Amino acid sequence: MVASTGSSSPARPYSSRARVTPRVAVPLPFSDACVSNRIAFNSQGCRGISLGDWAKLAERGKTSLGIDDPHEPLDELLSSEDQFLFQNHWPGYDPRTCYLDLPAPVAAGQRAFTKVDVLDLVCQALTDWVLKITNCRQIECREPEWAIGLKQITFKHIYVTSVVEVKGYVSKWVPVLEIDPRAFRPLCQL
Repeated sequence: MVASTGSSSPARPYSSRARVTPRVAVPLPFSDACVSNRIAFNSQGCRGISLGDWAKLAERGKTSLGIDDPHEPLDELLSSEDQFLFQNHWPGYDPRTCYLDLPAPVAAGQRAFTKVDVLDLVCQALTDWVLKITNCRQIECREPEWAIGLKQITFKHIYVTSVVEVKGYVSKWVPVLEIDPRAFRPLCQL
């Protein structure tokens, strides 16, 4: 089963700026043949939402305004657990794997698990990771052009386009990310 989106939602604040500049895909270490489910995130019909825009909306508790079809139910994608395995891959850094807990009302069976729940879990995990990389100067990127930092790739450059379920010994959910190419300009041009 593949979950997908595509709707004619009303205009949203913090829309994706992807209409002008094509983005660079963050490479993933597995093929599409390993993907069993995909949840796409579109904002005003454009692919993805920037992590920076998500953070601004999260501060106000309005992340559902950042994507099309935010309340689409995704209960069929849940296992019987109250958490799911998340893994982030980024060139030059070690993969980050952790369990993400479902929102309490979902875990208690009080409401459906929705697309915005997935977005919030994934974006919060990515935000925490980017902050850790940015603030911890001992973590060095083995591929400098992909380095995360204040004068390198930042929240505003990272777009979350979807999350995919990768089958294996243990099923895991992996974000599919794209980078605004302006992040790759030499530092003197930023």
